[in-house]
Amino acid sequence: MADSSILVDSSLWIEGLGPKAPHDLRVALKALIEANQVVVTDVVRLEVIGGAKSFEELKEFRADFEALRSLTIAAREWRRAEDLSFTLARRGVRIPSFDLLIAAVALAYNVPLWHADKDFERMKQVVPELHTFWYPKHNPEIA
Repeated sequence: MADSSILVDSSLWIEGLGPKAPHDLRVALKALIEANQVVVTDVVRLEVIGGAKSFEELKEFRADFEALRSLTIAAREWRRAEDLSFTLARRGVRIPSFDLLIAAVALAYNVPLWHADKDFERMKQVVPELHTFWYPKHNPEIA
């Protein structure tokens, strides 16, 4: 993907959707959405929608995610996640499976990953080609 897309991880959505979400995060997310730069995956959707507190909130989350571009998770992404798991485990780094899959999608589509999850930064120490923005330390630029 050769555009300015940014894969937004569930950790950042959860941080940014809550009632106590930092103002700067809300503003940045809104700007990226309006610029059509945000992409998601089905795994991110699952993690966020699974946290809905009511049926109404579930419907709202679904509608919001339907408006975003979604990156398909195909066999190559699953294999890449398996490879990442194997490589990281050999170095003593254990990462949750969904995070491995999300990272594999970011790598396969060559998009940066914006997150609030230290596991991606741990992964990046072994997989330097994983381009990340770690909120609140680093935020992506809006195109």
